Amino acid sequence: MKKLLTGVLALTMCCAMSAPVFAEDTVIVPGQDGNPNPDKGSTAVSFNVGPTYEITIPDTVELEKVEANGAITYEKNMTITASAGVRLEENQTIQVTMDSDFALTTDADAEYSLPYTVKVGNSQDAIESGDVVATFTTNTSEQTSTLSFAAGNPTYAGKYKDTVTFNIALYENVTTGIVIDPGWDDGGTVNF
Repeated sequence: MKKLLTGVLALTMCCAMSAPVFAEDTVIVPGQDGNPNPDKGSTAVSFNVGPTYEITIPDTVELEKVEANGAITYEKNMTITASAGVRLEENQTIQVTMDSDFALTTDADAEYSLPYTVKVGNSQDAIESGDVVATFTTNTSEQTSTLSFAAGNPTYAGKYKDTVTFNIALYENVTTGIVIDPGWDDGGTVNF
């Protein structure tokens, strides 16, 4: 009988040692004086909401001929859009930067290139490669950033083109410059 009891106790101890450990619920029972013991309990309440956003960058912007005051230029606006319902963590923004050499050519081996500029919104200043062209925040409404592309009148005929690259990144507290880079890249084509 002792051997059987010892075996059962040993098996019970082994099972107890391999059981997972969970946080204990608070069990409140009457104390010796009849009052609740312990006299309070707590429950952690939580849930997780991931970021939500959709950024749309047009695949192509086709510059159009503009004649004004005796001058010919080629111009077109393009809009980068963040759909309604952007939800980010507090103090986060989405920043879109643009990389380009700002030179339109008719093909890769062409010697002649036509410089062009890009301006953001109502700014009169052309951007440089790597500049921020859009910043989006948590917002229930659609958000946009308008880019204005402009080139002079080219010397030679041909289909001029260039490819610009838009880089999208989440930034934590813009003033600190800490980058959370999801590694997304999207290229767009500029034609006229």
